[in-house]
Amino acid sequence: MDFLKQYTPEPSYYRVHTVPALETLARKIDEGEKAFEQGKMEEAESQFIKALMIDEKNIDANYGLGEVYSETKEFNKLKKVLNTLLGLSEAFTYEYRQKFNSFGISLRKNGHYDESIRYYEKSLEIVRDDENVYFNMARVYFEKGLNKECIESLQEALNINPEFMEAQKFLRYCKKYS
Repeated sequence: MDFLKQYTPEPSYYRVHTVPALETLARKIDEGEKAFEQGKMEEAESQFIKALMIDEKNIDANYGLGEVYSETKEFNKLKKVLNTLLGLSEAFTYEYRQKFNSFGISLRKNGHYDESIRYYEKSLEIVRDDENVYFNMARVYFEKGLNKECIESLQEALNINPEFMEAQKFLRYCKKYS
């Protein structure tokens, strides 16, 4: 009762302070994504950093910045972003499934194999039934020359989805040349 007697709601506070910050955050992320798609890495980095100044744990901005650092091969900066993402279990939820898969692929394609494996392992702690994560992890193991681990990951993917054609073909290839 004391709280209710002393509390004075300020409905305009949200409209005046919070809404503009959220709009700015969304605009910075959108501008960063557009710059990234156009290959303007410096501009993309700048926009994502501005977004993170508003909300340092924003998942979209962290993924965007991570992709920039992966593409520009700025390993130390990438490591910091990766550690931030690994600390945000929400970054691996179903809602962000496409982003975390593409980010892991980006890590692999740019030669960040150990980070990619670490990243996929974290995603599997949260989402155990995503055959695409196992398939993508198999790709990383293959790139590293770890055929046994590659085959195990492909078998996990096929346990989840026996009709996963790419995994079937990749598994046959790996078994044939192992």
